[in-house]
Amino acid sequence: MSRDVMGAPPPAPFSFKIYWQVLGLIAVFALAPWVIVYVAAVVADLNGCTLSATEALPCVIRGVDRGETLFGLASFADFAYISLSVGLMLLLVWGAILAVSYMAWRRKAQGVKDFTKIDVNFGWYGVALVAILAGAAMVLAGWLPGPVIFLVIFVFIFWAFSFLMALSVTIRDKVRKS
Repeated sequence: MSRDVMGAPPPAPFSFKIYWQVLGLIAVFALAPWVIVYVAAVVADLNGCTLSATEALPCVIRGVDRGETLFGLASFADFAYISLSVGLMLLLVWGAILAVSYMAWRRKAQGVKDFTKIDVNFGWYGVALVAILAGAAMVLAGWLPGPVIFLVIFVFIFWAFSFLMALSVTIRDKVRKS
């Protein structure tokens, strides 16, 4: 049954504004170090200088040696690889959040009942954490091969995100009740 038939006012249109703002911040975070390195390379090239990844080379610009400044700017290349990788991961998370938010808005706009009430048993999170810590202890004690620690770390990160989401849903439901 649609909202118009029920007599409820139509919902506000979906606002993309905050999503575009967050996307802009992600783009700035991911690309700013590359822009800084590019500017350093262009300034060095226009003044006939050479940039090195290991040491500051002399570069005289308008009578002043700017080699160390350009070296510092070019050193952002190390951070640029990390920021681009993290930026791409954040882009995937952003897309998932946008998709879920839009689908939730659309369901609400169509008058579909909200079924997000979840009863969480936090005891099972404790049991899982004990198992994860036991696995880490076995790796550190030498009972399991060393590379298994990466699997343990992955499982712990997955557990932490799951725990935080369950905690936020529980808190949200308690706030809604009061």
